[in-house]
Amino acid sequence: MKFFISAFKSIIRRPILIWFIALVLFPFSFLTSSFSLLRYISGEQGLGSLNIFDTYLLILQLAVKYLSSFRYMLLIILSLIVFAILSGLVTGIFFSGYFHILHKSLNSYKPKKNDYFIGLKKNFFGIFKVVCVSVVLLGIVISLISFIFVPSVVTLNALLAGKAELFFILVLFMIVTVFVLFFSFTFFRIYMLYWLPATVSYKKKSFRAGRYVVDNNFWRSMFAIFIFDIIFIFSRYIYFNAFININTAEILNKAAQTRMMILNWLFLTVYLYMYIHYLFYSFKNSKEQVL
Repeated sequence: MKFFISAFKSIIRRPILIWFIALVLFPFSFLTSSFSLLRYISGEQGLGSLNIFDTYLLILQLAVKYLSSFRYMLLIILSLIVFAILSGLVTGIFFSGYFHILHKSLNSYKPKKNDYFIGLKKNFFGIFKVVCVSVVLLGIVISLISFIFVPSVVTLNALLAGKAELFFILVLFMIVTVFVLFFSFTFFRIYMLYWLPATVSYKKKSFRAGRYVVDNNFWRSMFAIFIFDIIFIFSRYIYFNAFININTAEILNKAAQTRMMILNWLFLTVYLYMYIHYLFYSFKNSKEQVL
Protein backbone atom coordinates (compact mmCIF):
# COMPACT_ATOMS: atom_id res chain seq x y z
CA MET A 1 0.00 0.00 0.00
CA LYS A 2 2.84 2.40 0.82
CA PHE A 3 4.27 1.83 -2.65
CA PHE A 4 1.01 2.85 -4.36
CA ILE A 5 0.73 5.93 -2.16
CA SER A 6 4.30 6.84 -3.02
CA ALA A 7 3.63 6.38 -6.74
CA PHE A 8 0.54 8.59 -6.54
CA LYS A 9 2.32 11.30 -4.54
CA SER A 10 5.19 11.36 -7.02
CA ILE A 11 2.76 12.03 -9.86
CA ILE A 12 1.14 14.83 -7.85
CA ARG A 13 4.55 16.40 -7.15
CA ARG A 14 5.89 15.89 -10.66
CA PRO A 15 3.23 15.21 -13.31
CA ILE A 16 6.03 14.86 -15.86
CA LEU A 17 6.71 11.41 -14.41
CA ILE A 18 3.53 10.01 -15.98
CA TRP A 19 3.05 12.13 -19.07
CA PHE A 20 6.66 11.68 -20.14
CA ILE A 21 6.14 7.88 -20.13
CA ALA A 22 2.88 8.36 -22.02
CA LEU A 23 4.62 10.50 -24.63
CA VAL A 24 7.45 8.01 -25.11
CA LEU A 25 5.11 5.02 -25.41
CA PHE A 26 2.56 6.65 -27.71
CA PRO A 27 4.33 5.62 -30.99
CA PHE A 28 4.56 2.01 -29.79
CA SER A 29 0.80 1.85 -29.37
CA PHE A 30 0.49 2.17 -33.15
CA LEU A 31 2.92 -0.71 -33.64
CA THR A 32 1.14 -3.06 -31.26
CA SER A 33 -2.26 -2.16 -32.70
CA SER A 34 -1.03 -3.48 -36.04
CA PHE A 35 -1.08 -7.01 -34.60
CA SER A 36 -4.12 -7.59 -36.79
CA LEU A 37 -1.70 -7.83 -39.69
CA LEU A 38 0.09 -10.65 -37.90
CA ARG A 39 -3.23 -12.37 -37.40
CA TYR A 40 -3.94 -12.11 -41.11
CA ILE A 41 -0.51 -13.46 -42.07
CA SER A 42 -0.54 -16.35 -39.59
CA GLY A 43 -4.20 -17.21 -40.04
CA GLU A 44 -4.79 -16.61 -43.72
CA GLN A 45 -1.41 -17.53 -45.13
CA GLY A 46 -1.04 -20.69 -43.05
CA LEU A 47 2.05 -19.75 -41.09
CA GLY A 48 0.22 -20.46 -37.86
CA SER A 49 0.44 -24.17 -38.64
CA LEU A 50 4.22 -24.27 -38.52
CA ASN A 51 5.74 -26.52 -35.85
CA ILE A 52 7.19 -24.11 -33.33
CA PHE A 53 9.63 -26.70 -31.96
CA ASP A 54 11.04 -27.59 -35.37
CA THR A 55 11.34 -23.90 -36.15
CA TYR A 56 13.21 -23.30 -32.90
CA LEU A 57 15.64 -26.13 -33.58
CA LEU A 58 16.12 -24.95 -37.16
CA ILE A 59 17.03 -21.46 -35.93
CA LEU A 60 19.54 -22.93 -33.50
CA GLN A 61 21.08 -25.05 -36.25
CA LEU A 62 21.47 -21.95 -38.41
CA ALA A 63 22.97 -20.09 -35.46
CA VAL A 64 25.55 -22.84 -34.87
CA LYS A 65 26.35 -22.88 -38.58
CA TYR A 66 26.98 -19.15 -38.73
CA LEU A 67 28.78 -19.01 -35.37
CA SER A 68 31.24 -21.61 -36.66
CA SER A 69 32.34 -19.05 -39.25
CA PHE A 70 34.70 -16.42 -37.87
CA ARG A 71 33.36 -13.80 -40.28
CA TYR A 72 29.74 -14.29 -39.25
CA MET A 73 30.65 -14.51 -35.58
CA LEU A 74 32.51 -11.23 -35.83
CA LEU A 75 29.53 -9.67 -37.62
CA ILE A 76 27.15 -10.86 -34.89
CA ILE A 77 29.42 -9.55 -32.13
CA LEU A 78 29.79 -6.18 -33.85
CA SER A 79 26.01 -6.00 -34.40
CA LEU A 80 25.41 -6.71 -30.71
CA ILE A 81 27.91 -4.01 -29.71
CA VAL A 82 26.34 -1.47 -32.09
CA PHE A 83 22.86 -2.31 -30.80
CA ALA A 84 24.10 -1.97 -27.22
CA ILE A 85 25.59 1.45 -27.96
CA LEU A 86 22.42 2.66 -29.70
CA SER A 87 20.29 1.36 -26.81
CA GLY A 88 22.56 3.14 -24.33
CA LEU A 89 22.37 6.39 -26.26
CA VAL A 90 18.59 6.32 -26.59
CA THR A 91 18.03 5.36 -22.94
CA GLY A 92 20.60 7.86 -21.72
CA ILE A 93 19.13 10.72 -23.72
CA PHE A 94 15.50 10.06 -22.86
CA PHE A 95 15.66 8.65 -19.33
CA SER A 96 18.70 10.17 -17.59
CA GLY A 97 16.69 13.27 -16.78
CA TYR A 98 13.59 11.25 -15.99
CA PHE A 99 15.39 9.06 -13.48
CA HIS A 100 16.84 12.18 -11.86
CA ILE A 101 13.38 13.70 -11.44
CA LEU A 102 12.00 10.47 -10.00
CA HIS A 103 14.93 10.18 -7.61
CA LYS A 104 14.42 13.75 -6.41
CA SER A 105 10.67 13.21 -6.08
CA LEU A 106 11.15 10.20 -3.82
CA ASN A 107 13.53 12.18 -1.65
CA SER A 108 11.14 15.16 -1.41
CA TYR A 109 13.48 17.66 -3.06
CA LYS A 110 12.00 20.94 -4.20
CA PRO A 111 11.37 20.76 -7.98
CA LYS A 112 13.41 22.91 -10.36
CA LYS A 113 12.50 23.86 -13.90
CA ASN A 114 15.71 22.46 -15.36
CA ASP A 115 15.73 19.20 -13.36
CA TYR A 116 15.51 17.14 -16.54
CA PHE A 117 18.61 18.71 -18.07
CA ILE A 118 20.47 18.54 -14.76
CA GLY A 119 19.76 14.81 -14.69
CA LEU A 120 20.75 14.44 -18.33
CA LYS A 121 24.11 16.07 -17.66
CA LYS A 122 24.67 14.22 -14.40
CA ASN A 123 23.49 10.71 -15.26
CA PHE A 124 23.89 10.30 -19.03
CA PHE A 125 27.22 8.48 -19.06
CA GLY A 126 26.27 6.34 -16.06
CA ILE A 127 22.97 5.24 -17.64
CA PHE A 128 24.72 4.76 -21.00
CA LYS A 129 27.27 2.44 -19.38
CA VAL A 130 24.63 0.42 -17.50
CA VAL A 131 22.48 -0.12 -20.59
CA CYS A 132 25.44 -1.01 -22.85
CA VAL A 133 26.77 -3.60 -20.41
CA SER A 134 23.27 -4.96 -19.74
CA VAL A 135 22.45 -5.40 -23.44
CA VAL A 136 25.72 -7.19 -24.18
CA LEU A 137 25.32 -9.49 -21.17
CA LEU A 138 21.67 -10.06 -22.07
CA GLY A 139 22.68 -11.20 -25.54
CA ILE A 140 25.13 -13.66 -24.02
CA VAL A 141 22.61 -14.92 -21.45
CA ILE A 142 19.88 -15.40 -24.08
CA SER A 143 22.31 -17.33 -26.29
CA LEU A 144 23.27 -19.63 -23.43
CA ILE A 145 19.66 -20.12 -22.38
CA SER A 146 18.65 -20.99 -25.96
CA PHE A 147 21.13 -23.86 -26.08
CA ILE A 148 20.29 -25.02 -22.55
CA PHE A 149 16.65 -25.27 -23.61
CA VAL A 150 17.41 -27.65 -26.52
CA PRO A 151 17.05 -30.97 -24.60
CA SER A 152 13.61 -30.00 -23.31
CA VAL A 153 12.44 -28.91 -26.75
CA VAL A 154 13.60 -32.18 -28.32
CA THR A 155 11.92 -34.34 -25.69
CA LEU A 156 8.72 -32.28 -25.69
CA ASN A 157 8.53 -32.49 -29.47
CA ALA A 158 9.01 -36.25 -29.26
CA LEU A 159 6.25 -36.59 -26.67
CA LEU A 160 3.84 -34.58 -28.81
CA ALA A 161 4.73 -36.87 -31.70
CA GLY A 162 3.43 -39.82 -29.69
CA LYS A 163 6.55 -41.17 -28.00
CA ALA A 164 5.10 -41.52 -24.52
CA GLU A 165 8.06 -43.56 -23.30
CA LEU A 166 9.99 -40.30 -23.03
CA PHE A 167 7.53 -38.85 -20.53
CA PHE A 168 9.73 -39.16 -17.42
CA ILE A 169 12.79 -37.88 -19.29
CA LEU A 170 10.70 -34.95 -20.44
CA VAL A 171 9.57 -34.15 -16.91
CA LEU A 172 13.15 -34.29 -15.63
CA PHE A 173 14.47 -32.10 -18.40
CA MET A 174 11.62 -29.61 -18.04
CA ILE A 175 12.10 -29.30 -14.27
CA VAL A 176 15.85 -28.77 -14.63
CA THR A 177 15.42 -26.40 -17.57
CA VAL A 178 12.71 -24.27 -15.96
CA PHE A 179 14.69 -24.08 -12.73
CA VAL A 180 17.90 -23.03 -14.51
CA LEU A 181 16.20 -20.58 -16.88
CA PHE A 182 14.06 -18.91 -14.26
CA PHE A 183 16.71 -18.38 -11.62
CA SER A 184 19.56 -17.55 -13.99
CA PHE A 185 17.55 -14.98 -15.93
CA THR A 186 15.89 -13.56 -12.80
CA PHE A 187 19.23 -13.37 -11.02
CA PHE A 188 20.77 -11.51 -13.96
CA ARG A 189 17.83 -9.19 -14.50
CA ILE A 190 17.41 -8.09 -10.88
CA TYR A 191 21.04 -7.06 -10.56
CA MET A 192 20.94 -5.17 -13.85
CA LEU A 193 17.66 -3.43 -13.00
CA TYR A 194 18.80 -2.24 -9.58
CA TRP A 195 22.00 -0.95 -11.11
CA LEU A 196 19.90 1.88 -12.61
CA PRO A 197 18.69 3.50 -9.35
CA ALA A 198 22.11 2.87 -7.84
CA THR A 199 23.73 4.77 -10.74
CA VAL A 200 21.42 7.73 -10.14
CA SER A 201 22.10 7.66 -6.39
CA TYR A 202 25.87 7.10 -6.46
CA LYS A 203 28.52 8.48 -8.79
CA LYS A 204 31.09 5.85 -7.79
CA LYS A 205 30.76 2.13 -7.08
CA SER A 206 27.12 2.18 -8.13
CA PHE A 207 27.05 -1.48 -9.10
CA ARG A 208 28.42 -2.45 -5.70
CA ALA A 209 25.66 -0.42 -4.02
CA GLY A 210 22.96 -2.00 -6.18
CA ARG A 211 24.39 -5.48 -5.63
CA TYR A 212 24.48 -4.96 -1.87
CA VAL A 213 20.84 -3.86 -1.82
CA VAL A 214 19.76 -6.85 -3.92
CA ASP A 215 21.81 -9.29 -1.85
CA ASN A 216 19.92 -8.22 1.25
CA ASN A 217 16.47 -8.20 -0.39
CA PHE A 218 16.77 -10.76 -3.17
CA TRP A 219 13.65 -12.84 -2.55
CA ARG A 220 11.43 -9.82 -1.99
CA SER A 221 12.75 -8.21 -5.17
CA MET A 222 12.37 -11.43 -7.13
CA PHE A 223 8.77 -11.85 -6.01
CA ALA A 224 7.90 -8.26 -6.96
CA ILE A 225 9.51 -8.56 -10.40
CA PHE A 226 7.74 -11.88 -10.90
CA ILE A 227 4.38 -10.23 -10.14
CA PHE A 228 5.12 -7.50 -12.69
CA ASP A 229 6.00 -10.19 -15.25
CA ILE A 230 2.76 -12.07 -14.63
CA ILE A 231 0.71 -8.88 -15.01
CA PHE A 232 2.47 -8.02 -18.27
CA ILE A 233 2.13 -11.51 -19.76
CA PHE A 234 -1.54 -11.71 -18.78
CA SER A 235 -2.25 -8.28 -20.27
CA ARG A 236 -0.51 -9.22 -23.54
CA TYR A 237 -2.55 -12.42 -23.69
CA ILE A 238 -5.80 -10.51 -23.28
CA TYR A 239 -4.75 -7.83 -25.76
CA PHE A 240 -3.60 -10.16 -28.53
CA ASN A 241 -6.45 -12.59 -27.93
CA ALA A 242 -8.87 -9.71 -28.50
CA PHE A 243 -7.45 -9.28 -31.99
CA ILE A 244 -7.49 -13.01 -32.72
CA ASN A 245 -11.16 -13.32 -31.83
CA ILE A 246 -12.52 -10.33 -33.71
CA ASN A 247 -13.74 -10.71 -37.26
CA THR A 248 -12.30 -9.13 -40.39
CA ALA A 249 -14.85 -6.31 -40.49
CA GLU A 250 -13.81 -5.21 -36.98
CA ILE A 251 -10.13 -5.47 -37.91
CA LEU A 252 -10.74 -3.02 -40.74
CA ASN A 253 -12.79 -0.77 -38.47
CA LYS A 254 -10.66 2.26 -37.64
CA ALA A 255 -12.70 3.04 -34.54
CA ALA A 256 -12.09 -0.45 -33.10
CA GLN A 257 -8.37 -0.17 -33.81
CA THR A 258 -8.25 3.24 -32.16
CA ARG A 259 -9.99 1.98 -29.02
CA MET A 260 -7.59 -0.94 -28.75
CA MET A 261 -4.63 1.36 -29.32
CA ILE A 262 -5.72 3.84 -26.63
CA LEU A 263 -6.41 1.12 -24.05
CA ASN A 264 -3.06 -0.51 -24.77
CA TRP A 265 -1.31 2.86 -24.55
CA LEU A 266 -2.90 3.71 -21.20
CA PHE A 267 -2.08 0.32 -19.73
CA LEU A 268 1.56 0.36 -20.87
CA THR A 269 1.97 3.91 -19.54
CA VAL A 270 0.73 3.00 -16.07
CA TYR A 271 2.57 -0.32 -16.10
CA LEU A 272 5.96 1.11 -17.06
CA TYR A 273 5.62 4.01 -14.63
CA MET A 274 4.77 1.65 -11.76
CA TYR A 275 7.62 -0.69 -12.73
CA ILE A 276 10.24 2.08 -12.77
CA HIS A 277 8.82 3.68 -9.65
CA TYR A 278 8.99 0.37 -7.80
CA LEU A 279 12.67 -0.07 -8.65
CA PHE A 280 13.58 3.37 -7.32
CA TYR A 281 11.18 3.18 -4.38
CA SER A 282 12.38 -0.24 -3.22
CA PHE A 283 16.02 0.73 -3.76
CA LYS A 284 15.58 3.84 -1.63
CA ASN A 285 13.91 1.93 1.22
CA SER A 286 16.36 -0.95 1.07
CA LYS A 287 19.32 1.43 0.88
CA GLU A 288 18.21 3.14 4.08
CA GLN A 289 18.09 -0.24 5.83
CA VAL A 290 21.30 -1.92 4.63
CA LEU A 291 23.68 0.87 3.54
